[in-house]
Formats: sequence, C-alpha cells, structure tokens
Amino acid sequence: MKNIQISITPQIDEHTKRVNLTLEGELVLKNLHELTAEVKDIIKQYDEITIELKNIINLDLACIQLLLSAKQTALSQQKRITCKVELPVEITNVMEHGGLADFPAMVN
Repeated sequence: MKNIQISITPQIDEHTKRVNLTLEGELVLKNLHELTAEVKDIIKQYDEITIELKNIINLDLACIQLLLSAKQTALSQQKRITCKVELPVEITNVMEHGGLADFPAMVN
C-alpha cells in the first residue's frame, strides 16, 4: 500500500491555468522527493494553485517547509497559491505544542 496519494485536477480556461492538488496520507520526509517534484512541476505549469491537505496520517517539518517554500516560490513568480488544510486533532495538538499552531494561516 502506498502511504501517500497525490491527485492533480487541472482546470484550464481561456485566461488562467488553474490546478487543484490534493495530498493525502503521510506527508513525511520519506515522501519529500515525490512531493517536491510534483509541487515544482505544478508551479511551473499553472497560474492559480490550490493545495488541499486531507486524510493526513502524519505530517512532519520537512513537508511543512516544502509547503511554505512553495508559497514563497509561487508569490515570487506572481502566481497565486492557497492551501486548504484539514488535519486530525492529534496532529493539530502536536503542532500547537511545537509552536506551529498558525501553520494553516501561514500557507494561505
């Protein structure tokens, strides 16, 4: 069983190239290479990007840094990126205790 799921749904109209990127499962260091490649590709190809985190089993600092970096990269290229973050209570509690309670707001 794969421990990460990546779904890409492009929406191209006459003015803007948009994409929804859904990430599920374990967003951890061992999956960082695959995640980084997908995010870089999407930033190159699309103008408006929505990243949705859902059904997250595990989330570590490496993936949090990737999402924050993606946000900065998109902004520097005058592209729009937003994140929809749904995290289980267990992960939210750990993030609060680790000083990352503002993570969802940081990526929006």
